Amino acid sequence: MTGTDENLDRHFTAARAEREPDDALLARVLSDALRVQAEWERPAPRAWPSLKEIFGGWPSLAGAALAGVAGFWIGVAPPQSFDTLAYEMLGLETTEAVLDPVSGFGFDLIEG
Repeated sequence: MTGTDENLDRHFTAARAEREPDDALLARVLSDALRVQAEWERPAPRAWPSLKEIFGGWPSLAGAALAGVAGFWIGVAPPQSFDTLAYEMLGLETTEAVLDPVSGFGFDLIEG
């Protein structure tokens, strides 16, 4: 064995012989644990946590925001396929009328 291996063996043997940690180590561990616990128990600002609790957390809040943005975008710039869906819901033929979203976003029927 080399000198380094013998030195390590002595340290490992001494560590195996001690079964109880000393009081200084236990005091340091306990003070560190109490410090970390105190950091986690700080009260958070109430505006965001209550809003998060209403929606069910950040993933749900992000999903609701995405749905709102998508709904707004579809309302402002609807795809062409929505026209035929609107005609079917109103019971009209596509040649009977055209929905005019420019007139104040009301669904005025214009003969076309």
